[in-house]
Amino acid sequence: MGKPNYRRKKKPAVKASMEKSFFSLALLVAIVLTVAVAAHFIFKKPTATTPVKKQATKKAAPVKKKPAVAPTPLAKEIHKKPSHKKPAVIKKTPLVKKVPQYEIYPKDDRPSETPPVIKPLPPKTLPSVAIIIDDMGYDQNLADSFLSLDTILTFSLFPHSPHGTDIARQANAKGLEVMLHLPMEPNEYPAANPGPGALLTSMAPDELINVLKGNLDNVPFISGVNNHMGSKMTASHAQMNQIFTILKQRRLFFIDSRTTTKTLTRHSASLFKVPWAERNVFLDHFVDEDFIRKQFKLLIVTARRQGEAVGIGHPHKLTYQILSEMLPVLKQTVKLVPASAVVHIAG
Repeated sequence: MGKPNYRRKKKPAVKASMEKSFFSLALLVAIVLTVAVAAHFIFKKPTATTPVKKQATKKAAPVKKKPAVAPTPLAKEIHKKPSHKKPAVIKKTPLVKKVPQYEIYPKDDRPSETPPVIKPLPPKTLPSVAIIIDDMGYDQNLADSFLSLDTILTFSLFPHSPHGTDIARQANAKGLEVMLHLPMEPNEYPAANPGPGALLTSMAPDELINVLKGNLDNVPFISGVNNHMGSKMTASHAQMNQIFTILKQRRLFFIDSRTTTKTLTRHSASLFKVPWAERNVFLDHFVDEDFIRKQFKLLIVTARRQGEAVGIGHPHKLTYQILSEMLPVLKQTVKLVPASAVVHIAG
């Protein structure tokens, strides 16, 4: 057979070694390429994100500007607030200036030709006089003037008036009596409007009662009620009975301003046993100095004749002036009392 050929056997070993080297080299090249590619992407990301960041900053710029611009809409809103408040002020101003119309006075209260003569009476027999100042709640200054008088008065306040609550509290704090001056439908409605909270003959019973209760709740410290206008309502028997059921529940008295000779309040008051009285003299339905003085004298004479009387005045400067001047005469000739002192259960 002969000796084995070792050279031929060595050749495969070299070949294998070369293959290994080639494989290692290829692997190394692959690793280098992989690292290069990886490095390329790694180092390329910042450059890729850079424009993104720049875009973000570009987009963020308007966002940053918005806070700077934001005061403008806020300023607009702030600017709008006064204009939004203005309507509220405009709405309130007419309430203060547009005082509900004073009473529609009946024809039988026209001034008399000759003024009554006052004769002083002994102190023990002084008749009682209640002076009610109607239509209060719209003029704080005049209310302060009447409050400053050193005498007993009764304030009758409109419901839903701008100063009604404050005036009622001031009067109560001074020990003066407070009433609700309840707006009611006159024969002249709607040409003559009684004002906010008016009771109308067209109202259903539930609506009438709800409006009445709202009016009663609106004025604090009230001990009684008298009507504002109401020549049509006070002549409605069924509706006056509805009103008096609530007055009875709340233990309130009623004084009829007597704006019509057809009034039925006495009958309703008697039916429900509600303390009642009626106005004897309007003091100032003609705003004239001589006339108002004459009416105060008529009030004294009426009180002397009947033993007591109710006089109704209004918040006029002239009424305040003459009342303050005539107080000494009034205190000598009559006993000034709150309205609750002259009401009685009608027979």
